[in-house]
Amino acid sequence: MLINKPIYYYSIIKKKFSNSYFAEDERQVIIGIDCEYFDSNEYSYDSLKKIYNSFIKTQELQAKVKIEQEKTKQEMLKTQNDQQMAQVTTLQETSAPAVAKKRTNYEAELMSRMSSVQDTGFDGSDSQMYYQAEAAYQAWDKELNKVYKLLMSELPDSQKTKLRNEERAWLKGMVNEVNKSLDESCGVDENGKRLMCGTLDNIDEANIKLQMVKARTIELARMYDKLHAN
Repeated sequence: MLINKPIYYYSIIKKKFSNSYFAEDERQVIIGIDCEYFDSNEYSYDSLKKIYNSFIKTQELQAKVKIEQEKTKQEMLKTQNDQQMAQVTTLQETSAPAVAKKRTNYEAELMSRMSSVQDTGFDGSDSQMYYQAEAAYQAWDKELNKVYKLLMSELPDSQKTKLRNEERAWLKGMVNEVNKSLDESCGVDENGKRLMCGTLDNIDEANIKLQMVKARTIELARMYDKLHAN
């Protein structure tokens, strides 16, 4: 049960979330918290539909990233537990001392480095949101290339070939995902040629690439940590 009038609670919310609104009539009170506003004079129904579809796709990709992160976390905990329980029972004598691979925590260090990069919740004008998404994509793509090169420098030749083929397949899949999304949002003519795309479609493209590159980077970081787990 509310002790004070709704306008009181709205005033508190407004201080923390400036993009909020208050509306009431004889039957109800509505408080919108931290909202995004769209001018009906600037956006058509189709434009709003594209914004919504882009939001849904981004949410789905972010959910996949969270699943990968949780999977990585659980695997790292398991590896740590296994190492704590394991005991060295044999010694191998060689003419030259073996060089042990140093255990790494690459995935955690990666997430720490990228914590300052805004890769969700873009705001501002359409062009500003596009540049924000594109900048985040470029930052994650740089990290992807970095960890890929590290793996290729340390993997055995047979595994290098496997990783190289996987990376090519992943890149092809990302291109296909982007093309599929743009064909749906921009439309195609009777010959299957894509029609003119707008800024919102460019934002959608940047978001798809961003989330897919982020997920792939985390996946390769986990692979690198596994390589150094033993």
